[in-house]
Amino acid sequence: MNTAVAFWSVLTEIANEVNDPAPAIASSAGCDSNALLLALVETGHHPTIITFTLDDRQSRDSLAARENARRLGLDFELVTLPSDPLDLGALARATVVDGVQGKANIEVLTPMRAMIRKAADTGHSTFLTGIQADCHFGVTKKEIIRYRHSSVEEFDAYRRDYFATKAARQSAWIVEYAARIGVDARIPYIDQRVCNVFLGHSWDDLNKPRQKEAIRLYPGLENLDVDKVRSNLQLGDSGVASTLARLVDYPHINVDQRQTVTSIYNRWVREVAS
Repeated sequence: MNTAVAFWSVLTEIANEVNDPAPAIASSAGCDSNALLLALVETGHHPTIITFTLDDRQSRDSLAARENARRLGLDFELVTLPSDPLDLGALARATVVDGVQGKANIEVLTPMRAMIRKAADTGHSTFLTGIQADCHFGVTKKEIIRYRHSSVEEFDAYRRDYFATKAARQSAWIVEYAARIGVDARIPYIDQRVCNVFLGHSWDDLNKPRQKEAIRLYPGLENLDVDKVRSNLQLGDSGVASTLARLVDYPHINVDQRQTVTSIYNRWVREVAS
């Protein structure tokens, strides 16, 4: 069985284990969340698509999620986050208070936190997200430089460590936060069955002729509005990272007069710990 077919089989198996007939799913213009969305639909679920955008724009992800809900005849919920740096910063600080550290984690989990809350507020008891799929493929610039030409053993060791540490902490926070507000959060891409599909393969095996080829080949994905180029949810036209970066312009927030928002996040972490 080739890698793509094995992945399709595992994702369908995981989706079939979701007992909630109408879960919420965080979706975007990416292939990961949309493959998961299709797996849910194929296994008889009627998910509600939830996504987010800042209030001064319609992000590419939000437009694609809305369009895919229309194409599949599914319900759609939009979370609108503030574009004012201070208001969005207040939400980011609340994420830190909830135990999140690290720039990327804060900027990813702040909108995720809002989407989980939206799921709870709209009566959903199950929330799924396609987060962590990138970890199987090593598609960041740093990973490509280091692992594209490495041995399979080195690539496997890196991925096992990443899932056991960084991915595990981020995923655990999602599950714990959701549980506090009465929602069962599922993160299928960290399931060991998915890991087993992709371990034992080189970077080229998994990313040629396109990045994340096994996911992009998921049956039916060609009928949805899905970006051909990978992008981070908090970066690009979502505006989350760029808006929060402007916190350095506010003296009462940037009391140390530092040049990057990371220093502000670190101070928040220290304040919470003290």
